[in-house]
Amino acid sequence: MIEKNQIWITKKINDTQRKFVEDLNLSIIEEPLIEIKYLDFPNDILQFDGWIFTSQNALKNLKNLDFKGKIYVFGQKSENILKKKGYKNYTLSKKNILDLGNKILNDKCKNLLYLCGNLRLDILSNILKKHNINLTESVVYETHLVPKKLNIKKHDSIFFFSPSAVKSFSLKNNFSNDNKYYCIGETTAEVLKKFGQSSIIPKNLSFESMITTHINKN
Repeated sequence: MIEKNQIWITKKINDTQRKFVEDLNLSIIEEPLIEIKYLDFPNDILQFDGWIFTSQNALKNLKNLDFKGKIYVFGQKSENILKKKGYKNYTLSKKNILDLGNKILNDKCKNLLYLCGNLRLDILSNILKKHNINLTESVVYETHLVPKKLNIKKHDSIFFFSPSAVKSFSLKNNFSNDNKYYCIGETTAEVLKKFGQSSIIPKNLSFESMITTHINKN
């Protein structure tokens, strides 16, 4: 049964996240608006001076390799996956993509491999290429939109975890000032702005932080 002021989660969450919500006695509806297909990594991955990861999905099929170069990663979740795969030396940004770009430029690393998705935005690529960085982009996962018409009511909250989810939502739903929108980070929030909507961004970029932020604002 859908309750008043429902929370809509636009991705598939894991068991740990689901238990986190249940322990708080919250009612949510999971309606994934995107699907992810994971691809093989390029064979020449070790020939680059550095790797870039801006999505945890890009790390799914990464093996524990003897890589001597630099690794640049965005976001706490991506960092956690990188650690579990045995990588200890990397440069992390938890702020935004522009901040990660500045860290890369400061290191003056010239031959980089950007392991990304097919729908990744051009923000980071444009920054690096503008500064004459030799950047190779390799798609290691594909994001497919799965638009659905959602039975959203007045005062419901919608949680977005990627720019693609915002775009997928827009294909079969209307944005309204009567709803609250929560975004996992600034990049997703910027896409939402294009549809005339502001959003709430948690201090820490995680599912749990988004839920906690929602509780504090209601």
